Amino acid sequence: LSDDGNTANGDDNCTVTPLSQASSIAIVKTGVFDDLNGDGYAEVGEHINYTFTVTNTGDTVLSDIVVTDNELPIEWTSVQTIATLGVAEQFIVTGYYVLTQDDIDAGKVTNQAGVKAFDPDGFPVDDVSDGSDVAGNNPTVTILPVDNCTITVYNMVFIGGMPNAATDMNYEHLQIAGIVCFPDNTVEIYNRWGIKVFETKGYNNNDKAFRGYSDGRVTVNNSAALPEGTYYYILKYKDGNNTREKAGFLHLTR
Repeated sequence: LSDDGNTANGDDNCTVTPLSQASSIAIVKTGVFDDLNGDGYAEVGEHINYTFTVTNTGDTVLSDIVVTDNELPIEWTSVQTIATLGVAEQFIVTGYYVLTQDDIDAGKVTNQAGVKAFDPDGFPVDDVSDGSDVAGNNPTVTILPVDNCTITVYNMVFIGGMPNAATDMNYEHLQIAGIVCFPDNTVEIYNRWGIKVFETKGYNNNDKAFRGYSDGRVTVNNSAALPEGTYYYILKYKDGNNTREKAGFLHLTR
């Protein structure tokens, strides 16, 4: 038998070596895009489904565990709290996030969650989430499948110059991004008095494009250079069995 170091009394006493205990916790957050309408593309109103996996990575029992996600308005589909979490045990929380137009434009959603608990002595223990590793603290990035055929109208027509190098938003014609995906289309342009000054079918940003000239089908002379100013466009196009329409102002500068 080992002795506690006191040989004077002749007793064999056990040696007590206190062992230190470490409390720690980890959270991993994963996201999966939920294509609610099944068309293969992310759209406003569709979801990212999140799973938050909390693990007690220390050697003490933890209490009052709470999962939070302050960066996104998560709709929780399970409870976010649990009373206790034993050593090596896991606690799984689920929820979803509703996509916005900003998310679609960015093509991804990036954020982090957090978890907080208390050790047996009442001291807080916390962690911020990683996308895959309990030892990491990197934000979760969910890539969105974006439809490259989304119609975008660049309504600044600048005649006699190059596109704006800083923004690439000004063109020498009315640029309609994504229109090649919808060849069954019509474009009409009206001046401030409501007179139609341009009309074409099969607009394609190339040989069929508005370049600041009338097409001569109404009261404005054929191929007449239109004055600077604000005009109004109407775009109609077939998307499958649906006819869609976009309209708005365009600005012509010479």
